[in-house]
Formats: sequence, structure tokens, C-alpha cells
Amino acid sequence: MEKEIKKPPEKEEGIPWHTAFFEAIQMELDEYSQDLQFISEFPLNTQPLKIDVVIIKKSRDVMMEKNIASIFRMDIKDSTLTFVESHYPREILKHLQEVRGYRVEEKLPGIYIVKGDILPIQIIDNP
Repeated sequence: MEKEIKKPPEKEEGIPWHTAFFEAIQMELDEYSQDLQFISEFPLNTQPLKIDVVIIKKSRDVMMEKNIASIFRMDIKDSTLTFVESHYPREILKHLQEVRGYRVEEKLPGIYIVKGDILPIQIIDNP
């Protein structure tokens, strides 16, 4: 009788959504492609921690009317933060309002503008 050799379980990779999200955000903002620079998997420091997408507005003169792009600024002193969630961000909105004392306004359905921090922040509910 032959002994069965078992392979170690393969590491689950999960859903490779980063690439799809990067491509989707570029498609959404395609009309501004000449005025934006997209950087995928941007390292925050020397450790492996990364931001999924960094979008840099190249020109101050371009007015962006896309719902998710209207908050974009030009340089580091004009930086903005955008968080895209795959479900309603109940806990983060609660924390920002109740703990941090920020105001949160739903600018458009699923697009929340957070006011009260040094940087403009938007949270997008993208189910």
C-alpha cells in the first residue's frame, strides 16, 4: 500500500480587486486622463504598506465635474483623501462624527464629504 503524500495547503490569494479597481478608477476619470497621473500600489514608506491608488492632479486650471473628482486638489498642501468602501461605511462615519467631531455630508448618493480635518476627505460607498 502506497503512502499518500499530501501537499501543503495552497495560500489563498483572495480576490485580486486592486488591478480591477485601478483600471475602473482610470476609466471613470478618462475624460481627465491628460490632467491626472495615476500610480498603482504606491508605497507609503520603506515597509510593505501601500496605498491602492494615488491620483495626482497635474493642472490647477482644470475643473473636474465628475462626482468623485470634484474634491481633487493640485499639490501636497492641497492634498485630499478618498476612501472607497465596498459596503456602507457605518463605523468610520460614526467614528468621524462622534469621536473626531467632524461633520459628514452626503454630497451625492454614496459620496460623503468629511469636514473638520486639515485635509478634505471623501468616502465613497461603492457596493
